[in-house]
Order: sequence, then structure tokens, then C-alpha cells
Amino acid sequence: MKGSEHRLTKTASKSQYRLNDRDLESLDFVSKKNKYGGTTMLYKEEDVKSLAIRKHGSLEALQVQLADVSAKRRRKGEIQEAKEVQRAVEHLNSNQSHSSSSLTICGIQLPQILAERTHI
Repeated sequence: MKGSEHRLTKTASKSQYRLNDRDLESLDFVSKKNKYGGTTMLYKEEDVKSLAIRKHGSLEALQVQLADVSAKRRRKGEIQEAKEVQRAVEHLNSNQSHSSSSLTICGIQLPQILAERTHI
């Protein structure tokens, strides 16, 4: 391996360039033992980038896809956070008596109507 060649792991190639196992089958790679006793596959970054351009049309198109994936992950995280808040409200509802005060969870002041709906 030349000193100036940058190599990417199979995992990094798949996540950074939105490639899959089948895409990577066409590329040459170097195998190295990893610290977990398995084998790490290393691809030339230049080869991975060229393959990604062929697959996605351009690096700009790839960046759009990566931005979409990132936005979906953020939305999924926001949904998960909302579900956790809902579970916390349900838990408080089952463990506390009715109170007319507003409800604050994780520093978020919930509207009075939500506090009334949850009977906290």
C-alpha cells in the first residue's frame, strides 16, 4: 500500500458513500486482521469515490441523499423523544394524584390542557 493512498473500511465505504455489499464486490481490497479477531476489508478511497459517482450520478447527488438520510434520522430521534415524554407523562399520571398546575418534563413546559388531559 502506497503511503499517499487513503483506504476506507467496508463499513465506512458503505455509510459515507451509500454503497452496498454488491456494489463493493467489483473493487479490489486489502484484508487486515482487526483487534476483534475478524477481518477488515480496506478499499482505496479513490476507487470507492469513483464507484459512488457512477452509482449516484455525481458527488452532489450523493450529498443530497446523505442530507435526506440525516434529516430522516433527526426526525426519527424527535419522534423517539416525543414517545419518551409521552411515557413519562403516562408514568406520572399513574403514580400521582390530580393537580391543576402545569406540567414540566425535562425542562419543557407542557400546555395546561395537556396537564389536564393527563390528570396530573
